[in-house]
Amino acid sequence: LQECERMNILLDKIKTTIKELDHGYQGQININENMEILADFILLDRVPTVWKEVIRSQSKKSLTSWLLNIKDRHTQLAKWSANFTLDKECLTISWLFNPMSFLTAIMQMTARHEHQPLDYMTLSTRVKNYSNPEEIPGPPDSGAYIYGLYLQGACWKTPSDRKTEGYLAQMKPRELAPELPIVNVVAVPLDKKVTAGYYDCPVYSTTDRGSTYVFTAGLRMESLEFNVNNWILAGAVYYTHLRAHETREDLVCRLLLEKKK
Repeated sequence: LQECERMNILLDKIKTTIKELDHGYQGQININENMEILADFILLDRVPTVWKEVIRSQSKKSLTSWLLNIKDRHTQLAKWSANFTLDKECLTISWLFNPMSFLTAIMQMTARHEHQPLDYMTLSTRVKNYSNPEEIPGPPDSGAYIYGLYLQGACWKTPSDRKTEGYLAQMKPRELAPELPIVNVVAVPLDKKVTAGYYDCPVYSTTDRGSTYVFTAGLRMESLEFNVNNWILAGAVYYTHLRAHETREDLVCRLLLEKKK
């Protein structure tokens, strides 16, 4: 419900500001400074700050890419809110405004079912051998399937046999951020979480890392003897959104906007 509320507030803000800008261009109202800033952002294909502030977005996408992402988010929320069930219990986590709320709900449901306090539960992840949601045969035994995570500093080795679990591998040439297969997120008691042979990989919303931290996902290593420090030194992390490298044109646009302010 919180996701739907945020989406409605965002869409209302976009509609209102665009309508005001259109009335200004038609001469029905006077164009003010906020409207000029909005027009500059749209002209430079950058997401207006007034829109990002509504949902506290830290996305680095261009305006075109951001709007397409909002459309995908709306489609997912529309399907989800129809009967509050997920298609095959799979959800694109990068399309959520607050993904941690969804993950906390998984722990709450499991804690209630197991008659355990919430503080006694933690998240455990297993990467499945499904490259996209269409390959999923049905809902998971527990937890939920999530999709839309990108790996940096490593790649994921998917075996040909789907009964065998994949593992972390060295980065491939020209693959800076490969998309991870479907991930099954479940809640388990703290004393039953398997940590041997797994790398605790931090998940961030954007490449800024820091305050965009979401949660820690366990990724299976090739063997129990594999040194976890190799992945720490490689900076292996998950991202739900990727930040494109700042081109010369992006730099000029940013400087112009800063000067405008």
